Amino acid sequence: MKKRVTAYFLALVIALNVCMVYTNATTYAETTAEEGDYEYSVLEDGTVEITRYLGEESVVHIPEEIDGKAVSRIGWSAYNDCVNLTKIVIPSDVIAISSGTFSGCTSLSDIQVSLENRAYSSEGGVLFNKSKSEIVLYPEGKKKHTIFRKA
Repeated sequence: MKKRVTAYFLALVIALNVCMVYTNATTYAETTAEEGDYEYSVLEDGTVEITRYLGEESVVHIPEEIDGKAVSRIGWSAYNDCVNLTKIVIPSDVIAISSGTFSGCTSLSDIQVSLENRAYSSEGGVLFNKSKSEIVLYPEGKKKHTIFRKA
């Protein structure tokens, strides 16, 4: 009897976890679309997450808006393997950049962030959190290794 209760309990826990994962996955992005050089998803809050960059430019200014909606997130591997990319400019409304976003961008050496951005900053082409207490991304193409010291 005790084994049966334990088995039912474990089955219930697993079922609830599956339901939570499914719910999170289906409510995260309402639609997926393509505009210009970007594939994107419209999020529940009406903002946009870039899911893939389709262009081949060496200098990319991430748009502040796509289809009239603010760009708030850059998704996992959105710029993956963009080997021609040397510089990226991040606008003020981007508040989340997934890990792996710029993986394989071997020529990327300069990341610039709008001064009005409330989540990120940059210095010397390196991406930091807003307070510059953590390095978010040191570009793969940056040849010189610079050590930043907080004053």
